[in-house]
Amino acid sequence: MAQRLTAQDLPAARRWRRRWVWVVVAVGAVVVAGVALVWALSGRRDSMEVAQTSTPVWKLWLSATMMVLVVTMAVAYLVLVRRGGLIAANRESPLWTVSWRERRRLVEVVRRSEAPSGPEGQLVRAAAEQLRRGRLMVVLPVALALTVIGQALMYKIAVAWLIAGLMLVLLALVVVVMLRDARAAERFLAAHPWKR
Repeated sequence: MAQRLTAQDLPAARRWRRRWVWVVVAVGAVVVAGVALVWALSGRRDSMEVAQTSTPVWKLWLSATMMVLVVTMAVAYLVLVRRGGLIAANRESPLWTVSWRERRRLVEVVRRSEAPSGPEGQLVRAAAEQLRRGRLMVVLPVALALTVIGQALMYKIAVAWLIAGLMLVLLALVVVVMLRDARAAERFLAAHPWKR
């Protein structure tokens, strides 16, 4: 486990968290506003009637089943994250005090399984532990892929399936990278045990 943040690291960590909260809130507000705008401009009565009359019942049931599966996966993921202590580990991570450029460099050190030198050893180990825990996060792109498939089932147009296909390829790439990084982190942690 990575060492806890020191008192001098706390202001930097709080700034990073505060910045991330604002980014998440801003992105969420933009997404909600965009969805509301598209919904308002699309003439929702007409689109609802077309969806109800042109989509076979089996597709509606399959899509609804996929959405229930996605919600179940999300709840299970949240329970696993909470019980596994991943939230606390992230909250106490020393990586909150370093820049994104520095984080990328630390991840490259882990991927190459280089021996950490000097005081950066704790940061490299924290990056490796975070990448290893990323294996659990594979649930998220899989759930998103199911959502994309469920949405594509609702439409007969080829563009919806083209977009769904592109999204599925991108999500598959994300899963491959996450699993590759998790394996690299496990190799790093096995090759360089923590010495206090």
